[in-house]
Parts: sequence; C-alpha cells; structure tokens
Amino acid sequence: MSYLEYQPTNGAVVVTGATGDMGLAITERLYRAGQPVIIAACRQPERMRPYIHNLDVIYPESPSLIIPARLDLSTAWQARKAAAEIGAMGHDITAVINNAGVMQIDHTELSPDGFEMSLQVNCISTLAFTLTLLPKLRQGAAVVMTSSLMRRFPLLRRDFVAKATYATNFAQRFNNYGRSKQILTWAATLLAERVSYRGIRVNCADPGIVNTPMIRLGYGWVDTIADHIARPLMSTPMQGSRAAMQALATPRTSMMATQRTLSPLPSLTAAQTEIATEALRLAIP
Repeated sequence: MSYLEYQPTNGAVVVTGATGDMGLAITERLYRAGQPVIIAACRQPERMRPYIHNLDVIYPESPSLIIPARLDLSTAWQARKAAAEIGAMGHDITAVINNAGVMQIDHTELSPDGFEMSLQVNCISTLAFTLTLLPKLRQGAAVVMTSSLMRRFPLLRRDFVAKATYATNFAQRFNNYGRSKQILTWAATLLAERVSYRGIRVNCADPGIVNTPMIRLGYGWVDTIADHIARPLMSTPMQGSRAAMQALATPRTSMMATQRTLSPLPSLTAAQTEIATEALRLAIP
C-alpha cells in the first residue's frame, strides 16, 4: 500500500497527548500539511508554547494555528469536562486523534475512579473524551484511536476491571496495558458501526514499537540494556506517527492502520461485543 498523504480540511483537528513525543510528531505533520486549526490537548498545555514557536520558525508559510487545551485523562469526568470545553470553543471539528496513553508496568496504580490506571487512561477516559466530543464533530469527521500490537496477547476477560486491579507483577501489569488497548480497539470497532449514519469514520492506529520514554520498564539493568540494544532498532516518533496519519487520511472506516499497511478491523465476536459495550458504558455512565 502506498502511503496516504493527509489533505488538510477546513476545520479543527484535536490531538490528545500533544506534548508527548508521538503527539508532537503528529502535531508537526498536521502543521506541515497546513491544517488550519490544531487543538493540542494535554495535561500541561503551557508546555506547547516553545514547540509552537519552533514550528513557526521551521514552517513559516504554514497557515496553521495551534490552540493548547487542558486535558487530564486520569478520571472520566475530567475527560468529559475537557471535551465539553473544547467543544465550547466553537471550532468546526473534523477529526479527533486519541494519542494520549500510559503504560503502568513498574507498579499498579488505581485512578480516583477506581480503575487500574492503564485501563483508565488508555480506554475508559479516552472513550469518555471521544463520546462527549462526538456531537460537536461535523458530518464525515474522523476519529482515530491509538492501539498497540500488544492488543493481540491478552486473553479475553469479561472481568477485565477487577482483573486489572489485582496485577501484582511485571507480566500482569504489561498484560494490563495490552488489554486496555485490546478493549479500546474493540470499542472503536463497535463505535464505527454506531456513528456510520453520520458518515463519521472511526479507525485505529498501531504505530509499532516506538522509541519514547513511555516504554521504560522501571528496572534499571533491563532499561540500560534496552537503551543500548533495542532502542536503536525502534521507530522514531515521526515514523510511528505515520500510522495515525494513515488512519486519518483513509476514506474508509473500521480500519487498522500501521506505518505501512491499512486493513479492516476484524468483526467482533459476541463476547468481544459484550466487553466493548461495557467499556463504552463505563465511559458514559
């Protein structure tokens, strides 16, 4: 498949996790393409200022305007609050790229909502943010969910909330991360069907293994070895961001984009549909 070049739309694109390495790369691609408005949603929007200045210097001809916005995904209500505030800005939103995420593998942490933090941020709050913002999306808009190749490994668990809470070791916490992306992918598949009547596309992006600080395991000697052996073989954030741009550019829906491929998301089984439905319910109780 040839790489799909993103063509800017007359409107605003929302990028979550905009100050992270992947978020910055996606924002730069949108800025370079000339997207009129980019809403950079992140926990510390003030951190966007020097980056915005740098983009102005590098791409002086770009007509893009970057608007920082505050987004905290540690609870669903804060995610919904941020979505409401972004919606109230009055911009014509043409796309939402859900890039923000965490990988809690050195310890198990519960959110104020009572969910394991990877499940909270990567799945529940991401869905809460998206669902709250959906009414503000124009006809034919796009939603991109950042998935992961780790989604392939966890077993199906109907008790996914309780199972994540009781992770006690590295393997179980790593599994929690994979399951949060697995369920998000299933929810995206279900959501694509539910919003198709509005012409809204819902796709997923799997960036591959990207060299970002998020992949640090929290084990000194392991991280040291990884830094010298594994990291040089990983994709750069700019390379990884190709997946999100593919998912954004395709006219199709219910697709999984990687850096080089684009394929339909598999149909959900009855059990997967049940779990995806529960995740959507938890996002908007």
